[in-house]
Amino acid sequence: MGTAFFKPRWEAFNEAVGVRRLALAPVAGAAASFVDWVSTRLAEAGMGHLIGVPSWAIGVFVALIVIAYWLLDYIVRLRTRLTPALLVDYDDKAQDCHKTIEISPGKGKPHHFGRSLRLRVTCASDENVEHCSGFLTKIEYRVDGGQFSDLPLYEPTYLDWSLQDPPFSPVTVFPRVPRYLAMCRTDENVAGFFIRTKHRSFVTPESFDKIGEYKIHVEIVAARAPTLSRALLITWNGRWNEIRAHLVENN
Repeated sequence: MGTAFFKPRWEAFNEAVGVRRLALAPVAGAAASFVDWVSTRLAEAGMGHLIGVPSWAIGVFVALIVIAYWLLDYIVRLRTRLTPALLVDYDDKAQDCHKTIEISPGKGKPHHFGRSLRLRVTCASDENVEHCSGFLTKIEYRVDGGQFSDLPLYEPTYLDWSLQDPPFSPVTVFPRVPRYLAMCRTDENVAGFFIRTKHRSFVTPESFDKIGEYKIHVEIVAARAPTLSRALLITWNGRWNEIRAHLVENN
């Protein structure tokens, strides 16, 4: 048990306690002074000394309690950092979430344009989040100011990961490297917008062209990480380049 044993343990202790250890002496001194003061008052009142324990021992005990608390706090923070976790957000004004795309219909046909809406999925821990998938679970629709009603969707279905091959397979989300879950897209040659699912029930429309608001419910699941429920509220006015969206409570 040489340097290889003590060095990493000292580094861990130093990271947990750090500069806060400079406060140990004042804290321990204050505790010892308080014990001395109480002992003196008790002696003056003829009640004897405080439990017969030297004041310096009380100071050491207080210092050990403080160190134990700092170590426990460090363990909790470290555990949080190493527990896989995801963050999901959407910014309608950000190019990585709401972008113009070029659509290639095939040989001999001219390219045209559309808009793509994507959720930004980031790793909120120092540990990779593995086997991450997004599922469309529910679609609701309402006309302005009305009540939402369910649109036909009998089974949850996979959503598309951008720049993933194959696109619907689970992905690993690494720290500081966002992944993008494609939600829907428009096409300047089509009157409605498409949801980027792998399959759809025959009762579910291929595209959605009614003017109004659509609430797209999503579940994002991953190995050893809490499942996230999100809903993207899409405002559709019939114009491919004016589709708008924002995240709302998934309820």
